[in-house]
Amino acid sequence: MGSCPTKQTTNRQFAAALRERSTIKSAFNRATNNNDEDMLIPPGPNTKTKDDILPLPEILELIDVHVSETPADACVSVPSLTDHLTSDFDERVEKVKAIHRWITTNIRFDVQGFQTREFGKSSAEDVLRKKCTGYLGYCNLFAAMCRSIGIPVRTIEGYGKDDTNIEEVAFDLQSSEINHAWNVVHIGDEWRFVDCTWDAGYIDDTGKFQWLCNDFYFLTNPDFFGVKHFPYMNDDLETSKPWQLVDETMDLETFSRRAIIHEYAMENGIGLVTHGETLIEVIGETTIIISGPSIPIEDVSCEMEEIYQFDNVVQDQYTMAERMGHDGVKIKLRLPTIATYILRIFAKMYSKDNEFGKVATYIVKCLQVSKDMELFPSHGIWGPELYYQDIGFEKAIVYQWWYEAACGEIDLYVPVWEAMEIVPRLQSSDDVDEVANSVLIQTDSRSIVAIARLPKKGNYKLTISKKMSNGSVVPAIHYLITCKHGYVPFMPFPIAFPVVQQFMITLVEPKKRFLPARSYVRFRIISPLLHSLRLGEQTFSKRLGDKWDFTIVTPGPDEDLLMYGGTSDFRTSILCFRTVLFVPEPHVCERLIRTSQSRRSINKI
Repeated sequence: MGSCPTKQTTNRQFAAALRERSTIKSAFNRATNNNDEDMLIPPGPNTKTKDDILPLPEILELIDVHVSETPADACVSVPSLTDHLTSDFDERVEKVKAIHRWITTNIRFDVQGFQTREFGKSSAEDVLRKKCTGYLGYCNLFAAMCRSIGIPVRTIEGYGKDDTNIEEVAFDLQSSEINHAWNVVHIGDEWRFVDCTWDAGYIDDTGKFQWLCNDFYFLTNPDFFGVKHFPYMNDDLETSKPWQLVDETMDLETFSRRAIIHEYAMENGIGLVTHGETLIEVIGETTIIISGPSIPIEDVSCEMEEIYQFDNVVQDQYTMAERMGHDGVKIKLRLPTIATYILRIFAKMYSKDNEFGKVATYIVKCLQVSKDMELFPSHGIWGPELYYQDIGFEKAIVYQWWYEAACGEIDLYVPVWEAMEIVPRLQSSDDVDEVANSVLIQTDSRSIVAIARLPKKGNYKLTISKKMSNGSVVPAIHYLITCKHGYVPFMPFPIAFPVVQQFMITLVEPKKRFLPARSYVRFRIISPLLHSLRLGEQTFSKRLGDKWDFTIVTPGPDEDLLMYGGTSDFRTSILCFRTVLFVPEPHVCERLIRTSQSRRSINKI
């Protein structure tokens, strides 16, 4: 069985030098660290951190390379394999890391045995031969390899908890069976945790084993390790507690009720400010707060599923995440029915990678549903993006991102410190597609006014993005708009071309896409930069300062009415209206919008 890909190979000369250094064996260490002493070394709280003990990064790189080059003939027995893996290294921590690395990249978890609860033989030699085992086999092989070179090691049995065995009730010593085992190894004058099973990989949603080849559970600090591991050996809680390796131990009930914080959160310093227990009982709605580390949280995602239902995954629409500056995120939770759910929270760190990692898992019991509950539009964190100031937006946009529109229309003031082209996008909570021509952007040199028109009651997501010089569109802020009453009958805005913002045009009237055919319609426009204006076949001049005010008779039905404007030597399309025989109902508006969009697409082709 091959191992997982290793990190980039280090300098071969450095590798040769380290091997040369290791030719002199330390007979003293081998003689004193024998198996009889393992049981005599008492447990105690760790005084060093994992970072204090780990070798330098270049040594870890070298270990990975050395392990990946292990020949097949070295794997015929535990002593021969251990000798190959460790003989080039002097330090105990380096030897143990080589053993851990080989096991977690070569021994596959026995999925079938896990499903049938029959793992078969789990001695070290059996595991080495089969290259497949359960948690006890991982422990036996790791312990045998350490002991073969005189390193004190023990196997600890107890309870492990994760998404696969999350429970509404606490573990119970009388009825809950031991479900996991791990090792402790003596390094740096103290016992340190090692869990090869969980570092090797995991079983995915399809029931297949997926390699992790990780080292999170190698010499893990006790405060992290104790989140998911609780020692319980020989039916004796008191003698098992010291193997938590902390000053203040916890009991089993406390352990089992604690919320499950996952490895990604612990690695990135994400903590739980509220809801430290697994079970959350909700009446109407609740808010969970997670704390941000020195690297801010860029995005958050949640998923829920009913515990007693299959294939019933609900994504973000019952959760809403709000950024709390750079310090953390609030997650508001609403539940659709009275039931019990599993809630999983995911996060993505800023400036690290594009992958989400699991932060925490809860059991959520809904006792009462909110009245008039509206879905949230699918989204990550609401409010401004972390980089909003870097792309020209003022700090004032952080103060409010959730608005209420009482009558289906709302004006949002967005302060900026430089002129820019804005790209708006409005989506409702129950529609995947954008609500067409529903936002009108009007600008000056220091501010943007986004006028949003909402067709029906519900929650909407309005994303304000900046169009960059290279043509890319970068989101700046995500607004949540709760509409109490839709704009009835719904009238979309006219099509606005980018120069509307370039020339700082304010459309006073008519603010609607569809105009009555063969009718008198008044137009009022304000712009400090426009020199000329033309509508259809007619040209108009300013009347008062920067204002245009004129009335025309619209042409016959089903015609696009284009407004042109610009400087003295430049003219381009500004706005586009369409004439109709009557003011259409909302569903007719939608059909007309689609028809006109199709025509524009054909014209472009």
